Amino acid sequence: MGAFYNSICVADASPDAVRGALERWLVARGFRLSAEPNLFDLDAASERSVFLLSNDSWTIVLYSHFEEERRLIRELQSIEKPLVYLWVWDSDVWGFDLFEDDRVAASFSSDPRGHRSFADDEPSQAERPPVDAAILQRLLGLSADAAQAVMRGRKRNAPLKESVCAEVARLLGVEPAVSSYDELEIGGAPSAEGWRLEHLVYFHYDVARANVDDAVDVHDLDIEGAPLDRRILGKSTEQIKLSPELFDELEKLRRRVRWTLAVLGPLSAVARGWRRVRQEVQRILGAGAPSPPPRKETEPPVELAPTVTATRTEARSPRHGVRLSLPEGVDSLAVSGRPSAVFAFRVGALRVTCSARRLRYLREVLRRPSRAEIVCDEALWAGALPVRHVVFQLAQNAPDGRPAFIGYYVVQTFRGLYVFYFRWAGSLDESVSAQLRQAVESFRLDDDGPPRRPSASHDPVTVDPDGRSTIDND
Repeated sequence: MGAFYNSICVADASPDAVRGALERWLVARGFRLSAEPNLFDLDAASERSVFLLSNDSWTIVLYSHFEEERRLIRELQSIEKPLVYLWVWDSDVWGFDLFEDDRVAASFSSDPRGHRSFADDEPSQAERPPVDAAILQRLLGLSADAAQAVMRGRKRNAPLKESVCAEVARLLGVEPAVSSYDELEIGGAPSAEGWRLEHLVYFHYDVARANVDDAVDVHDLDIEGAPLDRRILGKSTEQIKLSPELFDELEKLRRRVRWTLAVLGPLSAVARGWRRVRQEVQRILGAGAPSPPPRKETEPPVELAPTVTATRTEARSPRHGVRLSLPEGVDSLAVSGRPSAVFAFRVGALRVTCSARRLRYLREVLRRPSRAEIVCDEALWAGALPVRHVVFQLAQNAPDGRPAFIGYYVVQTFRGLYVFYFRWAGSLDESVSAQLRQAVESFRLDDDGPPRRPSASHDPVTVDPDGRSTIDND
């Protein structure tokens, strides 16, 4: 699978103007800016998130919901500034659209057969005005040499189109535009220097209200009778009860899809590989105009901010404001930079991860897997915090034929759920089980809690060349 990038770049616009247009749009849809620390992965149904990168000339918007970007662009056009939309599709196609007022002033796609940045009802590439040096100079204020460099750079061929897009972005002065929203979400920093980074999260009002109504004590929840009750923008859905006949039909469909994917998957990989080999051969043989060497074919690895501090006896998550003790024989492991990732450690051969979930997902966390049996269900305490320990034996054995199990320790706090997850096959050594329980029971909240979100007060974050971030409070 290739890379996907998409960013909205507004020229000569302050981040305040861009933020204002964004907030007017989201508030009208029932969203509110969150002042709470960012402790959970984004809920796609009830939350929206945006990264703003800005300097004296540009403000770049990386938005969480690709399918809503066309509507967001219309809102940002109210600022009455030129706007560039840069995109890469699966590393195979790339392009950009230049907007003036409420229309597409110019457009380019590396695949002349179609345009892939927006929905199907958008004008095709053939219906869009082509880009030229004159419009780049007029709308973006580029010099004649810079505009010609962009026109030449867009024609360069490369197996991975993001490298071409990155070069054009550099020529336009929006180098961080070829950044991934997902990389920034897990703590990555933009590679370009001199850009200010700000992260905003918006939640839907109905879901915030539902969180209060859905509060259930983790000790009181009946796992057997816990339906999957998903609250999406205040509306609940019930489980669908399938008849035996419909269930058989779905099983047949699932098997047909599985076999179809098994056949088409390798064929698709071969076709894509052949296409890239052909492009590379054409480049080597000099097909078309000579291309300048790429500035960089691969991006540097994403630099992630540390999310856990650990010693031999204790692990602490500054983001979440929680800590736990590490008994003898328990080793702390590195964790993902995602907001929900809290701890990871190993007890013997057993790997345990701890992630944060919203309180409204308690029923989902403790929902029994299909045809699984409950082999352990007990109520515990971690200090004053209630804990639920549940182990399920799965219906399907491990590949080696041994019985397979998954286990949870769920710690409930006023901020959210902290879910310790582990799985194994066969029998679990009693000493490993005792060490794991001891670590979970040592779970504590810091007195000062997690840090407040800087974005709540709109204090921007400046990223220095070393990737560190600081809050500007001038």
